[in-house]
Amino acid sequence: MTTELLNTLYVQTQGADLRLEQDSLRVHIPETPGRKILPLRRIDSIVLYGHVNLSTELIARCAQDRRPVTWMTRGGRYLARLDGAVQGNVLLRHAQHQLHDDPAARLDIARNMVAGKIRNSRWILLRAARDAEPAARLRIRTHADELATALTTTRNAESLDITMGIEGNAARAYFTALAHALRPSDGIPPFTHRNRRPPTDPVNALLSFTYGLLRSLVHGAAEQVGLDPHIGYLHLYRLPSAGLANVHTLGTAQIEAHRQDLVL
Repeated sequence: MTTELLNTLYVQTQGADLRLEQDSLRVHIPETPGRKILPLRRIDSIVLYGHVNLSTELIARCAQDRRPVTWMTRGGRYLARLDGAVQGNVLLRHAQHQLHDDPAARLDIARNMVAGKIRNSRWILLRAARDAEPAARLRIRTHADELATALTTTRNAESLDITMGIEGNAARAYFTALAHALRPSDGIPPFTHRNRRPPTDPVNALLSFTYGLLRSLVHGAAEQVGLDPHIGYLHLYRLPSAGLANVHTLGTAQIEAHRQDLVL
């Protein structure tokens, strides 16, 4: 199945072959006669799932036009993204790195990001509660109240560890409430909790699938304005052991401290 949605081409048919034909994209589907031609000017980005072939000429043209190409597993897990040459002002990225090295600024940014996530999660639960059964509605609103409390607590978080703890508890409350918001359906196991790598039920598979798409969109949005998408303000760097010999800017104590930290 090959579909075009909102100027993004999603290709899920295994074995599909995409090639450049002048200023158009030619799509050939295995065991399907004929071919589909799409004008490149109508395509803002391309997302590929599983075994899908791209010609070298098409990859080079997408990189030249800054047309993102994202590779996902067949199940929807994010693998890689091609964006072409890095754009934006180097001074902007330098300022981004400087803010990361400022503990107070970094904590402030992290708190605001977590607060935004909690606020949106609570809004989703409140909307879901409107259409839920009375018993489920009460449970959903109870967890929504937990998120409201977490939102207030986030503003006063005194460290990144506390902020991460608030985020984790809020996520647990959100997914617990989500189980009450989803109505049971014949043939589909009920959603009980969030799991991944790999997801073990249809709802978790769909969540992982959409989170993979979201990651690609956020990555692209950061690069489009010239930011470094690999700089995180909530979690610290984790330096691979093999690369420690090449690190000259960090002292031994700093390197050892960073070993145990998480990657965003």
